[in-house]
Amino acid sequence: MTEQSQALLTIESFDEFEAGNSGSFVLEEGSYDGAIVCGYTINKANFEGKERLLVQLIWQLADEEGNVHTLRGNGWTISANEKSKMRIELSKWFDTQDWAKVCEILVKGGILVKHEDGSAHFNFDAFISKRGKLLVAQKASKKGAKYNVISSISPTKKKAAFTYGEVPWFLVEGEDIVEAKLADGIQIRHKEQDAKATPAVDPMSPVFGATAAQPVAQQPANQYVPPAAPIPQPVAQPVAQQATIIPDPTDDLPF
Repeated sequence: MTEQSQALLTIESFDEFEAGNSGSFVLEEGSYDGAIVCGYTINKANFEGKERLLVQLIWQLADEEGNVHTLRGNGWTISANEKSKMRIELSKWFDTQDWAKVCEILVKGGILVKHEDGSAHFNFDAFISKRGKLLVAQKASKKGAKYNVISSISPTKKKAAFTYGEVPWFLVEGEDIVEAKLADGIQIRHKEQDAKATPAVDPMSPVFGATAAQPVAQQPANQYVPPAAPIPQPVAQPVAQQATIIPDPTDDLPF
Protein backbone atom coordinates (compact mmCIF):
# COMPACT_ATOMS: atom_id res chain seq x y z
CA MET A 1 0.00 0.00 0.00
CA THR A 2 1.38 3.39 -0.96
CA GLU A 3 1.72 6.25 1.56
CA GLN A 4 -0.89 8.22 -0.41
CA SER A 5 -3.49 5.45 -0.28
CA GLN A 6 -2.69 4.75 3.37
CA ALA A 7 -3.28 8.43 4.23
CA LEU A 8 -6.58 8.28 2.35
CA LEU A 9 -7.77 5.32 4.43
CA THR A 10 -6.51 6.57 7.80
CA ILE A 11 -8.87 8.20 10.31
CA GLU A 12 -7.04 10.58 12.64
CA SER A 13 -9.61 10.36 15.47
CA PHE A 14 -12.17 7.56 15.70
CA ASP A 15 -14.22 9.48 18.29
CA GLU A 16 -14.51 12.53 16.05
CA PHE A 17 -15.30 10.37 13.03
CA GLU A 18 -17.98 8.47 14.99
CA ALA A 19 -19.43 11.80 16.12
CA GLY A 20 -19.80 12.93 12.52
CA ASN A 21 -17.03 15.53 12.55
CA SER A 22 -15.90 15.40 8.94
CA GLY A 23 -12.58 16.76 7.74
CA SER A 24 -14.46 18.28 4.80
CA PHE A 25 -15.71 20.92 7.23
CA VAL A 26 -12.24 22.35 7.82
CA LEU A 27 -12.42 26.07 7.14
CA GLU A 28 -10.11 27.74 4.67
CA GLU A 29 -7.51 29.99 6.26
CA GLY A 30 -8.60 33.60 6.53
CA SER A 31 -10.64 36.16 8.42
CA TYR A 32 -14.20 35.33 9.50
CA ASP A 33 -16.38 38.14 10.78
CA GLY A 34 -19.38 37.89 13.07
CA ALA A 35 -18.20 34.88 15.10
CA ILE A 36 -19.94 34.43 18.45
CA VAL A 37 -18.99 32.79 21.75
CA CYS A 38 -21.38 29.91 22.45
CA GLY A 39 -19.72 28.57 25.61
CA TYR A 40 -16.50 27.71 27.37
CA THR A 41 -14.69 24.90 29.15
CA ILE A 42 -12.27 24.72 32.08
CA ASN A 43 -9.66 22.06 31.39
CA LYS A 44 -6.83 20.33 33.24
CA ALA A 45 -3.43 20.61 31.59
CA ASN A 46 0.10 19.56 32.50
CA PHE A 47 2.96 22.03 32.08
CA GLU A 48 6.50 21.09 33.07
CA GLY A 49 5.15 18.35 35.33
CA LYS A 50 2.65 20.61 37.07
CA GLU A 51 -1.10 20.50 36.66
CA ARG A 52 -2.92 23.75 35.98
CA LEU A 53 -6.34 24.87 34.75
CA LEU A 54 -6.99 26.55 31.42
CA VAL A 55 -10.13 28.31 30.19
CA GLN A 56 -11.11 27.90 26.54
CA LEU A 57 -13.88 29.82 24.80
CA ILE A 58 -15.99 27.90 22.28
CA TRP A 59 -16.82 29.90 19.15
CA GLN A 60 -19.29 29.44 16.32
CA LEU A 61 -19.43 31.10 12.92
CA ALA A 62 -21.33 30.61 9.69
CA ASP A 63 -19.60 30.18 6.33
CA GLU A 64 -20.86 31.55 3.01
CA GLU A 65 -23.14 28.53 2.54
CA GLY A 66 -24.70 29.06 5.98
CA ASN A 67 -23.02 26.05 7.59
CA VAL A 68 -22.23 26.64 11.27
CA HIS A 69 -18.72 25.74 12.38
CA THR A 70 -17.59 25.28 15.98
CA LEU A 71 -14.03 26.24 16.95
CA ARG A 72 -12.25 25.95 20.26
CA GLY A 73 -10.21 28.95 21.35
CA ASN A 74 -6.72 28.94 22.81
CA GLY A 75 -6.23 27.95 26.44
CA TRP A 76 -6.05 30.89 28.84
CA THR A 77 -4.65 31.06 32.32
CA ILE A 78 -6.06 33.90 34.43
CA SER A 79 -3.05 36.17 34.12
CA ALA A 80 -2.31 39.84 33.53
CA ASN A 81 1.24 39.08 32.45
CA GLU A 82 1.97 40.92 29.22
CA LYS A 83 3.14 37.64 27.62
CA SER A 84 0.09 35.60 28.64
CA LYS A 85 -2.27 34.43 25.89
CA MET A 86 -5.19 35.87 27.77
CA ARG A 87 -3.77 39.41 27.87
CA ILE A 88 -2.48 39.28 24.28
CA GLU A 89 -5.79 38.03 22.83
CA LEU A 90 -8.03 40.31 24.88
CA SER A 91 -5.92 43.35 23.97
CA LYS A 92 -6.28 42.55 20.25
CA TRP A 93 -9.98 41.74 20.63
CA PHE A 94 -10.72 45.05 22.36
CA ASP A 95 -8.28 46.96 20.13
CA THR A 96 -6.28 48.53 22.94
CA GLN A 97 -2.89 47.89 24.51
CA ASP A 98 -3.96 49.77 27.63
CA TRP A 99 -4.51 46.93 30.09
CA ALA A 100 -6.49 49.18 32.44
CA LYS A 101 -8.87 49.87 29.54
CA VAL A 102 -9.19 46.14 28.87
CA CYS A 103 -10.12 45.57 32.51
CA GLU A 104 -12.63 48.42 32.35
CA ILE A 105 -14.35 46.74 29.39
CA LEU A 106 -14.38 43.39 31.21
CA VAL A 107 -15.97 45.01 34.26
CA LYS A 108 -18.57 46.83 32.14
CA GLY A 109 -19.44 43.56 30.39
CA GLY A 110 -19.94 41.75 33.71
CA ILE A 111 -17.03 39.42 33.00
CA LEU A 112 -14.70 40.76 35.69
CA VAL A 113 -16.61 41.36 38.91
CA LYS A 114 -15.05 43.59 41.57
CA HIS A 115 -15.66 43.09 45.31
CA GLU A 116 -15.78 45.65 48.08
CA ASP A 117 -12.76 44.08 49.80
CA GLY A 118 -10.62 44.83 46.74
CA SER A 119 -10.69 41.31 45.28
CA ALA A 120 -12.42 40.30 42.05
CA HIS A 121 -13.51 37.20 40.18
CA PHE A 122 -14.14 36.23 36.57
CA ASN A 123 -17.64 35.35 35.41
CA PHE A 124 -16.97 33.56 32.12
CA ASP A 125 -20.72 33.03 31.61
CA ALA A 126 -20.82 36.70 30.58
CA PHE A 127 -18.55 35.95 27.60
CA ILE A 128 -21.36 33.90 26.05
CA SER A 129 -23.00 35.74 23.11
CA LYS A 130 -20.05 38.13 22.76
CA ARG A 131 -18.71 38.55 19.23
CA GLY A 132 -15.49 39.00 17.36
CA LYS A 133 -13.67 38.62 14.05
CA LEU A 134 -11.54 35.48 13.98
CA LEU A 135 -8.35 34.92 12.03
CA VAL A 136 -8.53 31.19 11.36
CA ALA A 137 -5.53 29.09 10.38
CA GLN A 138 -5.00 25.43 9.56
CA LYS A 139 -2.62 23.05 11.25
CA ALA A 140 -1.72 19.49 10.42
CA SER A 141 -1.37 16.63 12.86
CA LYS A 142 1.58 14.23 12.75
CA LYS A 143 -0.48 12.04 10.43
CA GLY A 144 -1.30 14.92 8.12
CA ALA A 145 -4.93 15.51 9.10
CA LYS A 146 -5.88 19.19 8.97
CA TYR A 147 -7.75 21.05 11.68
CA ASN A 148 -8.54 24.69 12.45
CA VAL A 149 -7.05 26.95 15.10
CA ILE A 150 -7.79 30.54 16.02
CA SER A 151 -4.73 32.71 15.36
CA SER A 152 -6.21 35.93 16.74
CA ILE A 153 -9.42 37.75 17.67
CA SER A 154 -10.21 41.32 16.64
CA PRO A 155 -13.20 43.67 17.00
CA THR A 156 -16.28 43.23 14.82
CA LYS A 157 -19.10 45.51 13.75
CA LYS A 158 -21.11 42.60 12.35
CA LYS A 159 -23.76 41.92 14.97
CA ALA A 160 -26.61 40.37 13.04
CA ALA A 161 -28.94 37.76 14.54
CA PHE A 162 -27.23 34.38 14.84
CA THR A 163 -28.72 30.92 15.34
CA TYR A 164 -26.42 28.53 17.18
CA GLY A 165 -25.59 25.16 15.67
CA GLU A 166 -24.95 21.92 17.50
CA VAL A 167 -21.74 21.55 19.51
CA PRO A 168 -19.88 18.24 19.06
CA TRP A 169 -19.79 16.27 22.31
CA PHE A 170 -15.99 15.90 22.34
CA LEU A 171 -15.58 19.68 22.76
CA VAL A 172 -17.42 19.68 26.10
CA GLU A 173 -16.95 16.14 27.43
CA GLY A 174 -13.78 14.35 28.45
CA GLU A 175 -11.54 13.37 31.34
CA ASP A 176 -9.57 16.63 31.20
CA ILE A 177 -12.66 18.87 31.15
CA VAL A 178 -13.45 20.02 34.69
CA GLU A 179 -16.42 22.21 33.76
CA ALA A 180 -18.35 23.09 30.61
CA LYS A 181 -20.95 25.76 30.00
CA LEU A 182 -22.98 26.40 26.84
CA ALA A 183 -25.52 29.02 25.86
CA ASP A 184 -29.09 28.30 26.93
CA GLY A 185 -30.96 26.25 24.35
CA ILE A 186 -27.88 25.04 22.50
CA GLN A 187 -27.84 21.36 21.51
CA ILE A 188 -24.97 18.87 21.91
CA ARG A 189 -24.36 16.38 19.12
CA HIS A 190 -23.68 13.13 20.99
CA LYS A 191 -22.32 9.82 19.75
CA GLU A 192 -24.92 7.62 18.18
CA GLN A 193 -26.37 5.23 20.73
CA ASP A 194 -26.37 1.50 20.07
CA ALA A 195 -29.53 0.38 18.36
CA LYS A 196 -31.94 -1.30 20.74
CA ALA A 197 -32.07 -5.08 20.37
CA THR A 198 -35.16 -6.36 18.58
CA PRO A 199 -36.98 -9.54 19.67
CA ALA A 200 -35.64 -12.69 18.05
CA VAL A 201 -37.87 -14.24 15.39
CA ASP A 202 -37.69 -17.82 14.10
CA PRO A 203 -36.31 -17.50 10.54
CA MET A 204 -38.49 -20.45 9.51
CA SER A 205 -41.63 -18.58 10.53
CA PRO A 206 -43.87 -17.47 7.65
CA VAL A 207 -43.79 -13.96 9.13
CA PHE A 208 -39.97 -13.77 9.27
CA GLY A 209 -38.97 -10.12 9.51
CA ALA A 210 -42.02 -9.19 11.54
CA THR A 211 -43.22 -10.07 15.02
CA ALA A 212 -44.94 -13.44 14.89
CA ALA A 213 -48.53 -13.53 16.16
CA GLN A 214 -48.93 -15.20 19.55
CA PRO A 215 -51.67 -17.82 20.13
CA VAL A 216 -54.76 -16.45 21.88
CA ALA A 217 -55.63 -18.19 25.18
CA GLN A 218 -59.05 -19.86 25.11
CA GLN A 219 -61.56 -18.57 27.67
CA PRO A 220 -64.02 -20.89 29.47
CA ALA A 221 -67.60 -20.66 28.23
CA ASN A 222 -69.87 -18.03 29.84
CA GLN A 223 -66.93 -16.34 31.59
CA TYR A 224 -66.97 -12.56 31.56
CA VAL A 225 -64.10 -11.14 29.60
CA PRO A 226 -63.39 -7.44 30.32
CA PRO A 227 -62.92 -5.23 27.27
CA ALA A 228 -59.35 -4.54 26.26
CA ALA A 229 -57.87 -1.33 27.58
CA PRO A 230 -57.51 1.37 24.95
CA ILE A 231 -54.09 1.60 23.40
CA PRO A 232 -52.45 4.86 24.46
CA GLN A 233 -51.61 7.11 21.55
CA PRO A 234 -48.10 8.54 21.32
CA VAL A 235 -47.81 12.20 22.20
CA ALA A 236 -46.01 14.31 19.65
CA GLN A 237 -42.79 15.71 21.07
CA PRO A 238 -41.79 19.28 20.20
CA VAL A 239 -38.79 19.56 17.90
CA ALA A 240 -35.82 21.08 19.72
CA GLN A 241 -34.89 24.45 18.31
CA GLN A 242 -31.48 26.03 18.60
CA ALA A 243 -31.33 29.38 20.33
CA THR A 244 -31.16 32.52 18.21
CA ILE A 245 -29.21 35.50 19.54
CA ILE A 246 -30.51 38.93 18.60
CA PRO A 247 -28.07 41.79 19.24
CA ASP A 248 -28.92 44.61 21.64
CA PRO A 249 -28.76 47.89 19.67
CA THR A 250 -27.96 49.82 22.87
CA ASP A 251 -24.89 47.71 23.65
CA ASP A 252 -21.80 49.87 23.13
CA LEU A 253 -19.26 47.22 24.15
CA PRO A 254 -16.65 46.35 21.50
CA PHE A 255 -17.64 42.68 21.41
